[in-house]
Amino acid sequence: MRSPIRHLAAIPLLLAAVAACQAEHVCPPTPDSVTTGDFTGLGDATVVFTGYVIRYVDAPDHPESRGYDLNVVRWLKGSASPEGTFLRVAGEVAGIRGGQPVMIIGEPAPNRPVIVAGTCLPLIPIAEDEVEGDG
Repeated sequence: MRSPIRHLAAIPLLLAAVAACQAEHVCPPTPDSVTTGDFTGLGDATVVFTGYVIRYVDAPDHPESRGYDLNVVRWLKGSASPEGTFLRVAGEVAGIRGGQPVMIIGEPAPNRPVIVAGTCLPLIPIAEDEVEGDG
């Protein structure tokens, strides 16, 4: 029979591993954190905006046309196209609806008004006052 003390010795190692995983930030959780943190999920070309979801466009026969029309209000990283912004996704993002304020995270596509999902969740619900921020 194994000693329970031997198993207890592994607990500090497990706690250290969990803490290390939590210390590495992959994606920003809020608009304010974009400029104050270092996130491994944000590459040099990654764009981060705040704004509103206009609508989801379901294009069953044209997956390249499926996604969200977005109203970009604030540029946190990168810049949006003056022609508008379309987030191409494989399907609807759970919990996202038209008119909702969101933080938008994506990667540029060859067609400038289009961005695509990258490492981070592409649409994150935010509070209304976070859309325009402090200034």
